[in-house]
Amino acid sequence: MTTAIKLAKAHLKLNFPKPMAILFLMSLTMLAPHYPRIVSAMFFVMMISSALGITRETRSEELLLTLPAKRSDLVKGQALFVFILQLVYLLCCAAAALAAMFIPFYGKTVAVAQPGMVGNLAFFGVALAVYGAFNFAFMPLYYIKNGKVSPATLLIACIAALVAGFAVYGIFELLAQFVPSVGAVLRSFDSGTLGWQLLVLFGGAAFYVGASALSVMLAVKRYERG
Repeated sequence: MTTAIKLAKAHLKLNFPKPMAILFLMSLTMLAPHYPRIVSAMFFVMMISSALGITRETRSEELLLTLPAKRSDLVKGQALFVFILQLVYLLCCAAAALAAMFIPFYGKTVAVAQPGMVGNLAFFGVALAVYGAFNFAFMPLYYIKNGKVSPATLLIACIAALVAGFAVYGIFELLAQFVPSVGAVLRSFDSGTLGWQLLVLFGGAAFYVGASALSVMLAVKRYERG
């Protein structure tokens, strides 16, 4: 794992130029009234696809292949790079969601003036579950070509992962719409549901860790098999 961490740091240095940090500002769409929170949370896909595109164009992956590291560590290092970008972006979304609670909007706040789920603790549990589903679909598809990733492969992996992520979100949104007790947790800031919000948050975090770890295991097998 130490080698994977070093490789993730190398990816951050080589494949995430400082100007790309402006993409983190997409999290500020959480401040927009009547704007779906899940759309704001999914802008990280632009960041990841751009970073992986740079990896391909600069051939930094070929450079890393020359290092004395296991092939599995190469996959783990790049996966960790992706996960770091995801989680930092989600933290930016959380900061923006907190700020939205203090911005007035027609007698309410921007945080409340939202279609569907609001940006409460439970939402971020759902977002983590969505990210986990995204990773589970993305990683094995991205590494299907033994590291030789074409633009088409990256596009297909992103589309499949987005479908998986939004499918998970759709389940939660349907439950919130048609099950009042679930809607009370996902669509309000009621302090009486705080315990349930925390349960969804930690449940989503557990799912994220499990799905992401499994995605890396599958990606490693595909990468090593070629």
